[in-house]
Amino acid sequence: MKTDEQLTRRRTIVRRLLLALVLSGCGAVAVFFLFRFEAFSLRPLWLLAVVVVIVMMWYFDALSFWFLLRGIDQHIPYRKIFAVNMAGTFVAFITPFYAGGAPTFMYFLTQEGMPFSQAATASTARIFVSTALFSLILPLLLVLLGSQFNLGILWQTLFSLPLLLVVLLMVLLILYTRKSKQPAAYSRRIQSWPLRNWLRNVRFRRIWRWSLVEGKEMRQAFSGLLRFGWKNLLLALVAVFFYWLCTFMVAPLLLYSMGFFDFAFLPMFLAQAMLSIVLPLSPTPGGAGAAELGFASVFLNLVPKTMVGSFTLLWRIGTYYISLAVGSLFFFALLRKRRPSLIINPTPNKE
Repeated sequence: MKTDEQLTRRRTIVRRLLLALVLSGCGAVAVFFLFRFEAFSLRPLWLLAVVVVIVMMWYFDALSFWFLLRGIDQHIPYRKIFAVNMAGTFVAFITPFYAGGAPTFMYFLTQEGMPFSQAATASTARIFVSTALFSLILPLLLVLLGSQFNLGILWQTLFSLPLLLVVLLMVLLILYTRKSKQPAAYSRRIQSWPLRNWLRNVRFRRIWRWSLVEGKEMRQAFSGLLRFGWKNLLLALVAVFFYWLCTFMVAPLLLYSMGFFDFAFLPMFLAQAMLSIVLPLSPTPGGAGAAELGFASVFLNLVPKTMVGSFTLLWRIGTYYISLAVGSLFFFALLRKRRPSLIINPTPNKE
C-alpha cells in the first residue's frame, strides 16, 4: 500500500502538472486570439525530421551529464543517466523558474548510490557549461544580427542579467575551488553572527554540519574536474553545443513542415537563444503561458503573421509537451523503484 506521504507527493505532482497545462493552454489561446492564422498542410517527412531532432536533443543533453560524471570519476551507465535526466526535465517543466529539475536529477542520482556532493557537482557544472557556451556564441550573434531585432531596454535587461549573474557565480565557484576555508572556520564565523542562536536548534545544526561536509566534498569534486577531468569537461561542452543546436533546429524544421522556406537560420537561432535565457525568469511552471506569448512576439518579425499562431503551438508541442510526456514516464518509473529515503546524518570533522 502507498503511504500518506507518497500519495501527497503524487497529488502535488499532478496538481503542478495540471497547472502547467492550464497556463500553457491559456497562453496558446491568447496567441490564437492575438494573431491571425490560416489553414495549412504539414509535410510528413519534415515532421519526422522534427521527431528525430527532438530525440537527438534528449540524447546530447544526457550525454553532457555522462561526460561530466566521468570527469569526477562517477561511472554510471548512460541509460540510467538518460532516465534520470528525463525525469528531471519533467519536474523542471512543472515547477516555477524550472527550479525542480536540478534537485530531482540529484535526488535520483543519490538513489543510484552516488554521493550527494558528486551529483550536485555534475548538475552545477552542467549549468556553467551552458553559460560558457552562450557567453562565447551569443555576443558574436548579437554583433552580427542585433540590428535586425531592435531590442528595447527591457529586453536588453532581461537578456543580459541572467547571463551576467551565472557568469559571476561561475567565477565565484572557480575561486571557491582554488581557495576555501575548512568547515571549522565557517562554524566559528557563524557563531559570531546575530543568527548564532539558530545553532541551538538541533535540526538546523544537523543540516548546517551536513552542508559544510557536502560543500567541502563538492569543492574537491569541482577541483578534480577542473584539474584532471578537463577532457570530459570539453566533451561535455561539445555535447551541450549539439544539444542546443538540436533544440534550435526544431523551429526551422517546423517551418519547413508548414511549407515556409523563406527565412534565415541565424536570426532564428538568435531569437530562440534570447527566449531560452529569459524564460527561466518566468514564475509560471515551466514558463507556461509566458513561453507561448514570448515566442510569438519574438518571431512576429521573422515569419508571416498568419502563421505565428499555428507555428507557436507546434513549437510548444515539440519543445515542451513531448518532453513533458516522455519525462513523466521516466519520473514515475524511477519513483516506483526508488530505495527508501536516506537519512542525512553525517559525522562532521572534529573542530
